[in-house]
Amino acid sequence: MRSMIAMMGILSVFGFGVQAQSTEKPSDKPANVTVSVLKVSGMSCGACAARVEKEAKKIPGVTAATVSQPKGQAEIRFDPMKTSADAIAKIIEDRTGFKTEAAKKAAPPK
Repeated sequence: MRSMIAMMGILSVFGFGVQAQSTEKPSDKPANVTVSVLKVSGMSCGACAARVEKEAKKIPGVTAATVSQPKGQAEIRFDPMKTSADAIAKIIEDRTGFKTEAAKKAAPPK
């Protein structure tokens, strides 16, 4: 009984006390992120929004995308050194067929 308690104590100190560390390096994150809201027309369902979101995330420089079919918009986070809101809108329109327009001015990240 004592040996079992001792073994559990050793395991808790050495085995279970290890914390996971992130493998992401600070240099992996873009230094400058811009958020732009794009108008996307023609989406009729959630699958349409999912398709737009999937295609947006494939664009080099895009770090995140959230698309809302009811609002008819896509919020895109991207590195302005790699792409622009207008370029993203054109690529989404070309790949999905949904009319996509960039807002006149990009919003600062939240």
